[in-house]
Amino acid sequence: MMLESNLTFSENRLIEKAYIITMLDNNISLDLAKRCLKSCEDKGQNAVFWPAFEGTKNGIKVPKFLSRQDWVSWIKVPSNLYSNSQIACFFSHVSLWAYCAKTDKPLIILEHDAICSSPLREHGFYNCIQYLGNREQKNGRHMTTIPPHASMFDARWRSLCRAHAYAIDPSIARNLLSYVIREGMTKTLDMFIRADIFAMIQNGIYFYDEPGVSTIAEPENSNGDK
Repeated sequence: MMLESNLTFSENRLIEKAYIITMLDNNISLDLAKRCLKSCEDKGQNAVFWPAFEGTKNGIKVPKFLSRQDWVSWIKVPSNLYSNSQIACFFSHVSLWAYCAKTDKPLIILEHDAICSSPLREHGFYNCIQYLGNREQKNGRHMTTIPPHASMFDARWRSLCRAHAYAIDPSIARNLLSYVIREGMTKTLDMFIRADIFAMIQNGIYFYDEPGVSTIAEPENSNGDK
C-alpha cells in the first residue's frame, strides 16, 4: 500500500452532495427528510439521506454500516446528563465529520428539518465551518459574515447556532474529529462546536430550518448544558 494520499492536503472545493441526517425507522423524521430532499431537488442541490443514530428509551441504535467503524468506540460520553436522543444526534453529526475526512471532499450536513433556498456548489473557506442560514434570516434578520452564535453562561460560551445546515471541508472535519476524540461528548452538539475554537463564516442564505413535530423519543435532560 502506497501512502500517496497522505502526502497532500485536498484542494477540492466542489461540493458533490448534501447529506440529510434521517432516522429511517421514524415516520416523522422520514417525512421531514423527504420534505428537505424535495426542496433540494427543486433548487438543484444534490442530496441524499444519511442514516442517523437513533436514541430511544431503551438505548441508542447504531446504523449497520457504521457499527464496525473504529471511531465509534473512540468517542466517550463522560457525563450522565445527556439523553439518548442528544447522544444519538451528536454521533450522527460526528459520523459525517468522519466521512468527510475519509473521502477528503467538502460536504453539506443537514438535519431533517432543513429547507433548501439556494444551492451551494463550493465550500468557499478553507479549514472553516460554512454556516448556511436559518429561519430568522430567511424572514428578514440581517446577515453578516459572522454567523449567529448560540450562547450560555451569560454569553461567555459561544457556539454554532443550531446545527441544521452547515458545510465542512476535510481540514475542519479533521479538527472537529480530533477535538471530540480528545474531549469526548462534553456538550450537546450545537454547544460543542465552539466559536472560539472552530472558525465559522457565512456568505449567504442557502438553507433555513422549519421545524416539524418533535422526534425526541424520551424526555430531554435540560441540565446538560448549564
